[in-house]
Amino acid sequence: VFAHGVSLGAPSDAFSPGGQTWGLAPFNPRALIASGFKALAETLRVQFRYAKLLRIDHILGFERAFWVPEDGTPGAYVAMPRDAMLAVVRIEAARARAAVVGEDLGMIPDGLQDALAASGILGCRVAMFETHTDGARPAHEYAERALTSWGTHDLPTFAGWKAGRDVEVRQSLGHMDQAAADWARGEREAERGALRAVAGDSVEDVHGFLASTPSRLVAVQAEDVLGLTEQPNLPGTIDQYPNWRRRLGVAPERLGGAIKPVAARMADAGRGASQDPPDGV
Repeated sequence: VFAHGVSLGAPSDAFSPGGQTWGLAPFNPRALIASGFKALAETLRVQFRYAKLLRIDHILGFERAFWVPEDGTPGAYVAMPRDAMLAVVRIEAARARAAVVGEDLGMIPDGLQDALAASGILGCRVAMFETHTDGARPAHEYAERALTSWGTHDLPTFAGWKAGRDVEVRQSLGHMDQAAADWARGEREAERGALRAVAGDSVEDVHGFLASTPSRLVAVQAEDVLGLTEQPNLPGTIDQYPNWRRRLGVAPERLGGAIKPVAARMADAGRGASQDPPDGV
């Protein structure tokens, strides 16, 4: 059921100008259909044995998967049997009495988010992507059916974002020239001001802001609450950056101590949001 000689990946975009190759074999859609989606169902079933909340990374691949040939031929999108794959997810999640989150970030195909919502799958909303030089999205405008977070494992930590560490790293790797890096630093300063206007400037402030959104779930990353500047993964790199190899470097009690003030701020913000009157009242 897997295609050979190709890898899953993503085309070039503003996030990763060189494109991405993930080193993962994609499902062969014809073989997947012919097998009755057995491999997909078994994969989900095993996960649901241990978790009742599952996040499907890059769920855009249920609509179309970007295949990157190993021989250097340019990559291309391959259509996937979206509706049938979503039906398998619904069946397995219902059997396990579990919930599913789909990472619907990037170049989203038309109609995919409606299909996810119709399937009861929560989307992802990342505050970093909702903060722009012309302003930041206010809390009440965030989606309800979503897992909302400051960033993800593929993005700078909160401290790293504030300091422009991601720009510095990409420049050092040759992903940005001096002009592009200078422009990005100017944009980041404006984005910091936009975030400060709606949420504040500390990690507790930002997570309190997230907790005040209507989103059903909010995620907190350990790297953010610990004030770490290096992100866990840098998309578009393989051995140029220590992806997935960084340890938190703290004892459990210190991690718990760092989470407590963030959790307290989130609890306060969540209680306040639940007491807000409806519009017009």
